[in-house]
Amino acid sequence: MDWLAHGLPYEGSADLVANHLHADVPVCEIDETLADVRSRLGHATDYCVVTTTDGVVMGLLDHGALSADGPVGEAMTLGVKTVRPTEEAAPLADRMAHAQVDRLLVTDPGGRLLGVFRPRRDGRSGRR
Repeated sequence: MDWLAHGLPYEGSADLVANHLHADVPVCEIDETLADVRSRLGHATDYCVVTTTDGVVMGLLDHGALSADGPVGEAMTLGVKTVRPTEEAAPLADRMAHAQVDRLLVTDPGGRLLGVFRPRRDGRSGRR
């Protein structure tokens, strides 16, 4: 399970979150300014994951925070919900639909960002 929890490849038929990771996650660091993050990301996204230099998730900037001014560390949301890549995709997609959540961050046991899980619009897991 530790192998899977680190997002490493596996054989088998289990439909895990690891099979549906989107690695193209916008990231920024806590010591950046919001203006610098906006300049770098442009209008391509409505959120940014705040990480340490080694990829540990510290928080999240949503659309409202990204449009503000000041340091990232003061604007980010703390205590962001994350899941492990070993989570079963379909039940997670169902829970997310019920909670009206469109994406969840996926981290390894050390809290390092592996990607984001976004269920398909029909509620099943998968890449869009």
